[in-house]
Amino acid sequence: MNFPSGHCLRRNYNNGDSMNPWIAPEVISSYIQRDNNLDGFREHIEFSIHGATHLGLGGDASTRYAPNDFFFHMHHANIDRLWWQWQNNKDTMFDYNGPGQNGEAQLDDIIPQDRSLGFGNAPVSSVMVLGYNGVCYTYDSAPNPPSRYPGTRSGSDGEDDSNWAIRGGEPMSPLPMLSGSSILADRGLEISRIRKALGDNSELKDFFPTIANMTTSRLETILSTDRGAQYKCKSKNDQRKEALPIEYPAPMNEAWVKMHGFDPVRVAAIHREACQLIDMLNNSTYVSPY
Repeated sequence: MNFPSGHCLRRNYNNGDSMNPWIAPEVISSYIQRDNNLDGFREHIEFSIHGATHLGLGGDASTRYAPNDFFFHMHHANIDRLWWQWQNNKDTMFDYNGPGQNGEAQLDDIIPQDRSLGFGNAPVSSVMVLGYNGVCYTYDSAPNPPSRYPGTRSGSDGEDDSNWAIRGGEPMSPLPMLSGSSILADRGLEISRIRKALGDNSELKDFFPTIANMTTSRLETILSTDRGAQYKCKSKNDQRKEALPIEYPAPMNEAWVKMHGFDPVRVAAIHREACQLIDMLNNSTYVSPY
């Protein structure tokens, strides 16, 4: 590594020779379903899976030069995948709010020019949808890009603009929009078991509103047609996992919170909320497939 000075890549796991639990997939699924604006979703993700992964690896990953660790790029791709799933679940590709560099973030904000980016000096609005313009990629376990860039029309000849890259269609399955998991074999189990656990538990329903409000016939249709549900019998080590309760995530340490200027009260509140959800699931009929 050459930054900030010459050194070998450092890792320092936060639980001795292993990492503390990051965050249960079910908690992320809850964020995807109940956060109604990007700033709320960002805060939940920032104070859970994003920070937990950096702190779990430790070393370079827990510093301001975290990109030194090659895992940084895989980790942030996963954060991007979760954002895409949230966008699809809420059917709002252009929800963009929260603190920006000059006040409230706006869709017409210009992305700074950077040689590492293929879309520097472009407005934020041009890169909000996967598969188009400078974001020419998709995720196997996430919804496909829409067939047309939302809010736009084709030219008079009916052809899409030449810079539209990936032709999409219907999402591969509605399940990615209900679950944060990328494990096709298990997310069908997660959704069906959460639905069963909801019962008359109004508090738990508040954590999973999309599942709670879905009709039984609609849910059964999704589960019967989803690739993950079809392959649920191939889930590995299912008996071993079913015997284990969901673990609490490790809290963020003070140094990380201070380095990023986070509000420690909000960080602690979101951690308590995640632990509350885990308690509710562990005390219900729910058994995690993960």
